[in-house]
Amino acid sequence: MINLEGRYTVAAYNSVGIAYAWDTNIKSVTEENGKVTLIHKPKGSKTAYRHIYDKDQELKIYKGWLKVDLMKDEMVSYENSAFKPLEQYQSKLVYQF
Repeated sequence: MINLEGRYTVAAYNSVGIAYAWDTNIKSVTEENGKVTLIHKPKGSKTAYRHIYDKDQELKIYKGWLKVDLMKDEMVSYENSAFKPLEQYQSKLVYQF
């Protein structure tokens, strides 16, 4: 279990390969058998969610809520340029899978 709790920004790819970023309150992050399980409650939501990421999906977690919109370039998929808006926050990167 990785010790991350509190306000973070999660950047990843959805099931069809489009990059997204969430401002969220992380409850727990568990890594086992090549998979990461993330339990979190998105900003403004009343419901907590569980997402599972495997080794083929890129996942980055940044400290704090960052003002970034990865969905504006919806056609960018599985490319390094999808996370380009997050490059300015490299010092806040706390987890990468």
